[in-house]
Amino acid sequence: MFVLTLRYGPVGLGLAFLLSLVVNNTTELVVLYRRDGLIPFSREQLYAGLLTIPCILALLAAKRTAGVDSGALVAVFVVGGYVWLAGRFLLREPDRAAVSAWLW
Repeated sequence: MFVLTLRYGPVGLGLAFLLSLVVNNTTELVVLYRRDGLIPFSREQLYAGLLTIPCILALLAAKRTAGVDSGALVAVFVVGGYVWLAGRFLLREPDRAAVSAWLW
């Protein structure tokens, strides 16, 4: 974290934080899989992870071409579309039931 923060400033700090979250969560999922036999990895989760790449690219393109204000509007639509797609296609039936119970 120190190296990335010193080298790239706030962007490096954000990147280091994101990297630490990915490493931590991946380690926890591997432990759950090996120790308890839970299967936290699914095709839907892979699709959700891969879907973030075009979302991030769309946000970066909107910010660079149209500025921060329009980029924020695009971010609202991208996040809303991502949540809609997740609820419609990426969540399995037990996941949908858990989300419904949590929301209502």
